[in-house]
Order: sequence, then structure tokens, then C-alpha cells
Amino acid sequence: MIKVTPVKASANAASTRIAGGAELWHRRFNHLGIENLKRAAKMVDGMPSSVADAERVVGTLCAPFVDGKMVQTPHQWSSTKTSKCELVHTDVGGALTESLGGSIYFITALEYSTGLITATPINTKGMASQVLKTRVKQLETLTGVHV
Repeated sequence: MIKVTPVKASANAASTRIAGGAELWHRRFNHLGIENLKRAAKMVDGMPSSVADAERVVGTLCAPFVDGKMVQTPHQWSSTKTSKCELVHTDVGGALTESLGGSIYFITALEYSTGLITATPINTKGMASQVLKTRVKQLETLTGVHV
């Protein structure tokens, strides 16, 4: 069952009342908005017609959709020139909707001098240190520099 959290009514606080099969398709399409879900119902074979009749309810939000729309201000880039492997930024993100492989988190690594970016799905945050060690070894191999 999808979690719907009530909020103050506003023009931006409109979402879908998910009922029956429409809820399932809303989740299958990664919390797609009501208007786009209705369009998809007309284009996709096998989607029940009840999806095309889903209704909008003012004052409710789809919690996973709201979580996915949250953003942070970008971090300031360093103006200092770095040598290979001198500055590597890593981050762990999640929890996300579970992937087919069972991952709900991811770890990223950015090597500043080359701009090399890697993103690796992980099942638990506890896996981050082992994945990071593997990425550092790969970085050392690619750049020829010991980290």
C-alpha cells in the first residue's frame, strides 16, 4: 500500500488518489504523476482501464515522490588544481526503491583531477567500505598513482 501523507491544501499539493489497480501502476512507473499515468494507460496494452479513470485529490502527496524530489544545493567546487588521486570525493546515497538486484543504496566516487565518476549499487550501507576499497584499487590501476 502506498503511503499518502496529508498536507495543507495548495495548488502544488495535488496528487493522485490511488485505488485498486491504479496504485500498482503508479508504483510500477516509479510514482508517475496522474496525468502521465493516464496517458500511459492509453498507450500500453494490458493496463486496466481503471488506471485511465484515476482521480486527483487536493491535499495529498505521494511520500516516495516527494522524497525523490528533495534536492540539496550543489557543493562548491575547489578552484585549487589537484594532481591525480589527490582529491577523491565519495558519498553514500539512499534508501531508494529496491532494484532488481536487491540494492537500495549506492556509493559514488569522484576523482577531481580526471573527472572520473563511479556509482555502485549496494544492498546495505555497511558494504560501502568494501566497495570503496575496490574502487580505490581500480583508480590506482587507471591512473598509475598509489592512493
